[in-house]
Amino acid sequence: MPLPLVRWIYQWLQGRTMAIHHGESRSKTVQMFSGAPQGSVLSATLFRLHIHFLPKTLARFCSHLFADDLALIIKGSIETTFTQNIEDLEQQADIAMKLLENFSKNLILPVNIKKTKMMLIHSIVSPSYPKVLFKNETIETVSSFKYLGVEIRTKMGWGSFIKTRLDKIRNIYSALRKMFRVIPLDQYNIRRKLFCAFALPHFLWLFVTWFYFTENQRQDIEHIT
Repeated sequence: MPLPLVRWIYQWLQGRTMAIHHGESRSKTVQMFSGAPQGSVLSATLFRLHIHFLPKTLARFCSHLFADDLALIIKGSIETTFTQNIEDLEQQADIAMKLLENFSKNLILPVNIKKTKMMLIHSIVSPSYPKVLFKNETIETVSSFKYLGVEIRTKMGWGSFIKTRLDKIRNIYSALRKMFRVIPLDQYNIRRKLFCAFALPHFLWLFVTWFYFTENQRQDIEHIT
């Protein structure tokens, strides 16, 4: 990177302050010595450069990185028993957490442990769960988790996800009906824009996972009113 550009970025990050505005009130101004200004395109670019080597650090695992959200997938083996899989998963998770801890320490980038969750995908009635620790703190185990707008459950079922979307669509339909009563029929462009803005996005969420649904689930979506 050209030295003048590095200097320009350095100067851009200097002398920043923060204050909270609420109505006509304003809090005390505080000097900021870390992070980057929110809402700036350059801030996002600098963050991506800062964590550029994170996927490579975790290359032995399947990792998904979206902005500052990291998801790690650690796979078991169908050739071994469930108990043995749990032991293997614990060992792999321990390696992953240590790699992440070293990366976090070296780049002075703390991990929010309270927001970090562990979920076991299984088909067992009463399974035992692997113990995952990060800096000697136990990672909470959950039965469902919403990742990038999609709810993932331990049984990999879509029922809850579909129900949530359909409930939202029904509520939107109810609101649109009230709005359409005062919008003349000849102003179909306004009606169409309202539908595309509020209802269509929820249908699109369902369409991208359509082929995973059962026949009954598809019929529920097709006959929504």
